[in-house]
Amino acid sequence: MVLKKYGILVMTNLESMRNECISTILHTTLQIAEDVTNKKFSMKPEYKIIGDESYEWVNYAIKDEESLICITEDKV
Repeated sequence: MVLKKYGILVMTNLESMRNECISTILHTTLQIAEDVTNKKFSMKPEYKIIGDESYEWVNYAIKDEESLICITEDKV
């Protein structure tokens, strides 16, 4: 088993700590998913989801090469 180093988390205030923590967890999860599935994923922060009758901003949208697969919002 090979362990990979995905980086170090450094924070300066509570809001940035929460954002960096969530972002780091999501990026690391996507990297692990890419390693396991051999697919390419991307994460778009502050993404605008447009529907038939309205739109909404979400904190994170996760996409694979072809489609949107997950939208999420961070909560305190």
